[in-house]
Amino acid sequence: MENSATIIKDHEDWTDRISDWKLIKRQENNEHYIKVSLKTGGYQYWSLERCRIRPVRKIKIGEDEQVFLKQEIKEGIESIVVYGEKYAIVIFKNSKRSYIYHLKDVKKVILGNKRFKNYTDYFRYVAEEKDKTPNDIPPLKRQFKTLNIRVDSALYAYFEKKSKSLGDARNIIFPFGLNLSQIQAVESAFSSQFSVIEGPPGTGKTQTILNLIANIIIKGQTAAVISNNNAAVSNVKEKLEKAGFSFLMASLGNKENQKQFFNQLPQVPGDINDWSIEPEKESELLHNIIEDTALIKDLFQLQNRQAILKQQIKDLKTERVYFKEHMRTQERLEPKLLPFYRFDNTKILNFMADEVMNNEKRMTFFKKMKYLLYYGLYNFKLMGDSLQKQKILTELQYKFYNQKIMELENELEQVNKTLRTKNFEEINKRIQEHSVLYFKSKIHQTQKRDFFVHFDQKNYKRSSNFNIFKRRFPIVLSTAFSLMDSIPSGYLFDYLIIDEASQLELVPGILALSCAKKVIIVGDTKQLPHIPDQKISSGMMGIEPCFDYAKHSMLHSILEVFKENIPVTLLKEHYRCHPMIIKFCNERYYNGELIPLTKTDDNSEPSIVLIKTAKGNHMRIFGNGSRYNIREIESLQEETIRDLTFSNDYQDIGFIAPYNGQINAANEYMEKEIIKNTVHKFQGRECDGIIFSTVLDKKARKIDIEFVDDSALINVAVSRAKKRFVLVSNVDIFKKSNKEISELIRYMEYYTESSLYHESNVISVFDLLYKEFSEVLLKRERKLKDSDSKFKSERIIASLLRDIFDEDKYKKFNFQRDYLLKDLLRKTSHLSPEEQKFIQTSAHCDFLIHYKMGNEPAGVIEVDGAAYHNKSNREQSRRDSLKDSILRKSGIPLLRLKTIESGEYNKVKEFLNSILTNG
Repeated sequence: MENSATIIKDHEDWTDRISDWKLIKRQENNEHYIKVSLKTGGYQYWSLERCRIRPVRKIKIGEDEQVFLKQEIKEGIESIVVYGEKYAIVIFKNSKRSYIYHLKDVKKVILGNKRFKNYTDYFRYVAEEKDKTPNDIPPLKRQFKTLNIRVDSALYAYFEKKSKSLGDARNIIFPFGLNLSQIQAVESAFSSQFSVIEGPPGTGKTQTILNLIANIIIKGQTAAVISNNNAAVSNVKEKLEKAGFSFLMASLGNKENQKQFFNQLPQVPGDINDWSIEPEKESELLHNIIEDTALIKDLFQLQNRQAILKQQIKDLKTERVYFKEHMRTQERLEPKLLPFYRFDNTKILNFMADEVMNNEKRMTFFKKMKYLLYYGLYNFKLMGDSLQKQKILTELQYKFYNQKIMELENELEQVNKTLRTKNFEEINKRIQEHSVLYFKSKIHQTQKRDFFVHFDQKNYKRSSNFNIFKRRFPIVLSTAFSLMDSIPSGYLFDYLIIDEASQLELVPGILALSCAKKVIIVGDTKQLPHIPDQKISSGMMGIEPCFDYAKHSMLHSILEVFKENIPVTLLKEHYRCHPMIIKFCNERYYNGELIPLTKTDDNSEPSIVLIKTAKGNHMRIFGNGSRYNIREIESLQEETIRDLTFSNDYQDIGFIAPYNGQINAANEYMEKEIIKNTVHKFQGRECDGIIFSTVLDKKARKIDIEFVDDSALINVAVSRAKKRFVLVSNVDIFKKSNKEISELIRYMEYYTESSLYHESNVISVFDLLYKEFSEVLLKRERKLKDSDSKFKSERIIASLLRDIFDEDKYKKFNFQRDYLLKDLLRKTSHLSPEEQKFIQTSAHCDFLIHYKMGNEPAGVIEVDGAAYHNKSNREQSRRDSLKDSILRKSGIPLLRLKTIESGEYNKVKEFLNSILTNG
């Protein structure tokens, strides 16, 4: 007999005579009976009062426990009695009515409500405050009243700050396409209870979410996909619909969305039976997918290297143009070499390092031997002349560019050949096709049965129906605000996927975390965050900073709570913007980690255009405080500019600005076909062409500049453009503020045509040449003894600068070691004859600080070692005075650090702060 229960009726043991039994309740008298099936045949009904079923036990419900009846939490339970480990009779307090359940449908769970009461009290307070503001979202306070923190929920793990490791990163498929970062992101998502996918603009985060959904479905699990608003979630919905899998998702959320969904339920495709694959074939498909995915990882590395090489070649060619222009002011001399000797790039960099590190200016025997045997230089008289040697160095530096470009072009050709030979495109296509076939086969296995339950808005959440509903629709789409109202109380999805998590507030995010076991966070910390209610003060009720509503979005809070204890994957491959557009965002906000894979025409029109408006008071203010600037709009209509901003080849053009006032003005003055909106509302959208109007002029207040000149706002504005980005701005005001837009202007001036280039005595830094030189110099210095105080002190300062430049405030800066003064100044007519002659020697700066964007010099730091820089060393004092004078006359700030003093960290920061303040 099932469960081996003992059944006694009227003091007589009937156990051996019964083949099966069940508990039932007769409605007419509200009494419980046992229906027994006899081994001899037939069945009988016995009143439970006349019988004893063993074992029998009571389920006690603790203060921190709740009971699930058919996967739905039930409140107000008075008692639960279990009979024969098969059935349970549940009695409720208010009605005193009893109900019979299979024991498998009765589950007691531990809750963390009491343990985390201080957190829930805080978020309930925030919810109450938010409910006071009129809005169209469900009341949050009401949802907190029914909040249950199950011990197996993601919310419990979040408050506990512990994420479990998982072993689900096996048998991964990619029916929606793949690249190297997406493979890593999907595998990481199934390896941890919490995982984060950082998705910068145009890196395919929606495609990654679709692959996550596919893998969740083939595992027979469920997921909720949520965001701050319906627009973000609908992007996932549209892509699933386009792929033909919309019948797997339920678009729930608020009551209106639910009504729309149930009025027109998605239908299972008529050809779903054709999706079936024999088990052997299915196993073979999965095996092939796994093998091909392992193989293609190396090829994706090559594809990424291909993109990096293309960008490096383009950057070197740009820098070569500037160096070639610089060479017009420099004398050059071709070095005379012994037969069969040549200066490759390694020798050029070593020669530069030798000249920096050689303190003895005279021609020693060892120096002559190195010139002769290593470099092939035999004219010692010529090499002993400092001025002649600098002419040779200028020629060698130009050779460096030509040779480096040729070297990279040869490597690129080899990479292209390997990708063709290894059939990269074919393998990529095969993985996707096989994944689709396997995915469809798994769907057929769960969806081939007809579900006869008629779902409607009222009945789908009933426990008897919801089990079928979630098999029919394993993916639920909703906003974070409405997810709890879309499912039975206490139900947990296997996965919660939060899209655009940087814009999701903590309160609705907390509610959503209570509805799932595992969480995948998708967002971008570098884009516009949510705007918290300013009336709700931060740091209230002793809440920890990582849970502070006013300081953190859902994404930022998760990163702060778990720190390095959860996988964080950056999607690196970028497909949206022209490489020269995304290059700014990449270098400025993503530490150069993005890989541009956008296919472009090398002969295409300019991708970045800077329009400097005429000086004047053009900004106006509406009565509501919003700003507008008609001059910036009118400047776009000028005949010489119009072709650079409006193109017939573009499918769409967007006009964006920080203020609604400027958008209203644009609606009046610009063509209707142009899409117009604020930057905040344009996040998540894209256009072939984007025009960004900054609006402000010199009347702008500090608070106005801080609002417009914001890193997240500029990142979003630039990355909306696919083919061309146009900045129309009063350049002077933003150069003076020296923040984000000044960086953008520097970048655009550096990479646009010479007609827009800003002439000055100081030239842009030859960053790529000196980066490689610095690496050679560092290797050489490491071979020196620690007693060599000069280079040891400079290595210390270099390390200090790297640490400082890692801070957000100073990330716009970079530095180069031992930078030649002759490579810093375009013109020397403003200098004295002695100073001009000094520049043509090997005179250099210890540290040249420059802006990353546009490589514009920002300042110089000199490290004055006590052994060299003292009053008794008259020659060094003379050189220092000349250098000080040259830098002062050229408008380049200077900081001298003495090795016998201290406080370098603060001195460098003060120096950098003065540069930022004074521009």
